[in-house]
Amino acid sequence: MKAYLDTNIFIFGITDPVSESATILECAGIRFTPVISEYTIKEVVNWFKNRKGRLAADEVYHLIHKIPELEIMYGASYRSLEIEYRSTMDDCDDVLHVCAYIVSDADYFVTANRKLAQERIKDQNNFVSPEEFADTLAVAKHW
Repeated sequence: MKAYLDTNIFIFGITDPVSESATILECAGIRFTPVISEYTIKEVVNWFKNRKGRLAADEVYHLIHKIPELEIMYGASYRSLEIEYRSTMDDCDDVLHVCAYIVSDADYFVTANRKLAQERIKDQNNFVSPEEFADTLAVAKHW
């Protein structure tokens, strides 16, 4: 099973160690094949750099790259879909994530972004919340 992990899974999973997002990150590469894009890495690192400083951003960058079985989708593989999908989505920040997810052939798109899961494109994609995905993994909650 492959799952594309949205930026917010890393932010919530790293900042809240008892969240479903943290559980998902703990299971990544063990219970499922995690997929992200280079765009995801950039967003996560920038978020930590802006809020926690450069050292924290560097640590997160290295943490991401240590995830077992991690598949990273590079722009060259999904940028060609950007124009096609931009017109189907209200939030242009999420277009590259959706394009990378489509090209990756992942089974799930895991996101805490409720707005993204309600986009017109939802019928073509398997958007799930961190809670739903944790249930799919049959992982006992930590709390």
